Amino acid sequence: MNPRVIGLLPARGGSKGILRKNLQNFGTGNLLSHKIDQARSASLTDIYVSTEDSEIKEEAISRGAKVIDRPVEFATDTSSTDDVVTHAQGVLNIKSQDVLVLLQVTSPLLLVDSIKSCIKKLVLNDHLQCVFTVHYAHPFLWKSSSNKGDVWEPKNHSRSYRPRRQDLEIEGWETGGCYAIRGDGLLNQRIRYPEPTSTIPVSYLEALDIDTVDDLETARSIFKVYSKMQ
Repeated sequence: MNPRVIGLLPARGGSKGILRKNLQNFGTGNLLSHKIDQARSASLTDIYVSTEDSEIKEEAISRGAKVIDRPVEFATDTSSTDDVVTHAQGVLNIKSQDVLVLLQVTSPLLLVDSIKSCIKKLVLNDHLQCVFTVHYAHPFLWKSSSNKGDVWEPKNHSRSYRPRRQDLEIEGWETGGCYAIRGDGLLNQRIRYPEPTSTIPVSYLEALDIDTVDDLETARSIFKVYSKMQ
């Protein structure tokens, strides 16, 4: 039996930074419909939207996605994505050979090719349990050394020795855009990044996560340019 490759899009109704964020206009539709379209382009077996919100549910169904009714306790400001994934895993009866592809609705500039690359790398490497998107960099990192946060000290270098940037270790931030998770790792470790874990590098633009109105306007402007180039 071939493994299922299932898309999961968490999309709760509440949001503080931007009201009704997941339904904000984007491209020819909204952020949710855009991500559903991307999931479909990535050739996923099924696409599910996890939500507690009736309007989001209607939008998801109208776009051809299926819905997981998320319990209210998993749709608060303090709810974790791992809770949402674990709940969905039970509802969908994820098997060890299946692949769950977690896609963040608020990462609209992530390319479909990057989603496909996460899935391909996981499927072709049996020892891996998760592959997710990361933006690589060689930053000079600093950390706060006081409770007030007004005094900072070097973290990956020192004041006495400042290496060339290219000699620093490669660092990366987890973009949240895409996680391809093997069912086996999910069932046994019950987190969205079970080990062994690997990554797919994405550009600074693909890593953009919409959290503020400025983020949304920036993503809209960039997407317009992308669309004209295609």
